[in-house]
Amino acid sequence: MQIAAMLRAGVYERRFSLDDVQAHLRASSGLPGVAVARRGLALRRDGSAGTKCWSEDHVHQAWERHGGPHPLVNVRGCTAITDYEPDFAFVEELVILEVDGDQHYDDPIQAALDRERDQLLIAAGWIVIRVYWRRVWSHLPMVLDAVRDALQSRRTGRDSRLRLSTYDILRCR
Repeated sequence: MQIAAMLRAGVYERRFSLDDVQAHLRASSGLPGVAVARRGLALRRDGSAGTKCWSEDHVHQAWERHGGPHPLVNVRGCTAITDYEPDFAFVEELVILEVDGDQHYDDPIQAALDRERDQLLIAAGWIVIRVYWRRVWSHLPMVLDAVRDALQSRRTGRDSRLRLSTYDILRCR
């Protein structure tokens, strides 16, 4: 949720503390938007930095409805690369989902950095799923299936069958 990202920024800038927010939410019980703000606060307290765009929101909300394991969302330092902030990281299973915007395709330097980082992560044992942002809106069930399949392959120790065909479809513009 983008609310968790705003909470992270506000705490970082010392505008308020999470305890301040919780107290205000308690005092505002029943007002519109309080339930959403509480979910954002819970995510932030669990270590999630929150989503940064509508496409990440869309994936996160669908994943919450699915009821799978909770990913860390935009948390720097949760992988083998300390200055890297994956969109969604399932740390126990070593699975990352990246929702890529146009810059990941249009900027050759960004594309090269992504490829280099993916190779480092794969060498460290991670499965990296990259999805073009429009695929999140047009093929959401396929995106969720790819993540489920990667998580299942980690739990069972078998190779992912969907990985090659599905991931190629999801990466293309």
